[in-house]
Amino acid sequence: MHFIIDVELRYCTIKIVQDNILKEQDTAKNVQAKEGSKMQVFSDILKMAIERSLNKFKEETAENCAIKLNDLLADGQQGMEVKALSTEPQRRIIESLFKVLFHQYSNSPKEFNIEDGHVNLLLPLFVQKITVECVSEDLVQQIASDDKKPLHDEILDILTKKEPNNKTYNKNQNRTYGIHLFYYSPLEMEKRSAFGLSEDFDKIDLDDDEDTLRSIDQEISAINIPFSNTTFGKTRISFLPSVNFDSLWESLYFKDDIKQRMFNYSTISLKVAKLSNQEAQHGYEDEQLMTNKLLLIHGPPGTGKTTLCRALCQKLAIRNGSDLDNMDLVYKCILVEISSSSIFSRWFGESAKNITTLFDDIEKLVREAEKKDIFVCVLIDEVEAIASSRTDILSKSESTDGVRVVNALLTHLDKLKYYNNFLLLATSNLLDNIDSAFLDRADGIFHIGNPVEEAITKILWTSIGELISAGIIIGYKSYRYILNSEIYKDIICTIAKNANGRTLRKIPLLCLSEHFRDLPIHLDAFLVGLAHTVVALDKNESDK
Repeated sequence: MHFIIDVELRYCTIKIVQDNILKEQDTAKNVQAKEGSKMQVFSDILKMAIERSLNKFKEETAENCAIKLNDLLADGQQGMEVKALSTEPQRRIIESLFKVLFHQYSNSPKEFNIEDGHVNLLLPLFVQKITVECVSEDLVQQIASDDKKPLHDEILDILTKKEPNNKTYNKNQNRTYGIHLFYYSPLEMEKRSAFGLSEDFDKIDLDDDEDTLRSIDQEISAINIPFSNTTFGKTRISFLPSVNFDSLWESLYFKDDIKQRMFNYSTISLKVAKLSNQEAQHGYEDEQLMTNKLLLIHGPPGTGKTTLCRALCQKLAIRNGSDLDNMDLVYKCILVEISSSSIFSRWFGESAKNITTLFDDIEKLVREAEKKDIFVCVLIDEVEAIASSRTDILSKSESTDGVRVVNALLTHLDKLKYYNNFLLLATSNLLDNIDSAFLDRADGIFHIGNPVEEAITKILWTSIGELISAGIIIGYKSYRYILNSEIYKDIICTIAKNANGRTLRKIPLLCLSEHFRDLPIHLDAFLVGLAHTVVALDKNESDK
């Protein structure tokens, strides 16, 4: 079993290591000469500490969860946490700790093994949060490791859909980790309520508010945004990783490993494009290997398609950009969200012109980002508005302006596919209405249906946990006790079974607003109100 570990680091202590400790030339120079960059050695030591702690967890405990820092410490010991502004004693502790670790590492890098005492110091000092995602091993690796059967017979069994003989997979025997380190900058941590930067741009007063302009300039100093005012009005920009999308990926539950499949498609598409472009630079360009870097997500309204796309971009920024050598490059990804409805104009030919202006600016942004080793994700919500079937448009004798829009969109997609730092995500509620040429350009098409019972159960547990953390729901026992209680498990499963197939985003709020006047409320009363809400929604749907 393979575990993907996303580790949020504390920027303040990481900065101490970079600015003070690693500038010392005696020990650090030896490490650099033997094992590459100094920050890479620092990353390796941190990963060793994290992996040593995670090895103590049972499989069922570590799957798909956020692990508390105290649970990682050996023998139940307590560690020392550092706040945003570290004190001088804390700085000296960090300095002394790394002098010891770097000295041990430089003497014997291959035999270096971190101790529990150092783990108990390292993790509280540098780790803010750890999230764990459990995925299956690569299929090819499983097949290649099975030497009991000839390769031809193995492939023949797959093609004939024959069940493998005596092929068992013990996940406890192959436990591997993929650890990704990332951090939020101080500027990013200050952003709490604003989504992206478009709201900040709306607040700019070019004549009076110099402070706002200065803060925005700091925010986008990593890269120039070569957008016209028209494009800014039709898009929403976010720099990732962002606290606005924190834990978004972990809060989503879908069947068929849809999240992991989308992540794999995205990363493989980008890697194949990068390798194809490298071959093209040497004169070996092959159109058949060129990916369009387009993923299409479709399904009923309200199933979380747009949220999933944002969460995917956040994870791509975290997992494909964990480079502690360049701390000045805080943002690894730029997310551009396009409002499809704003592209259309009542004037003939203006809509296609808007598409051209928009994607010309996006292409300029992609070129600028490529120089900084930043990749660009473009999200088009409800793409059927600008990629409608041209056959349907012409058969209904509608204006050919819609055809011009689709033609312009396809032309620009064909131009953008040659950039290896570009990814396009599109969502749709009406797959049948999308032009076949657009569908043909999609590297992957994913269906997001209504949540199944298992997903609903997890969503309800997550919602209840958030309400308890906010003090909206109270109980006689702790949330951990409630989570392990068989009685509450049965109640949640029963509610989830009756709510199967329904969007759940509004159910907790509906329950609170319709059945309660004062807060906080007891968990038992909330669950009763939740059951009434599910019944009421069933009745409303039946009436429709």
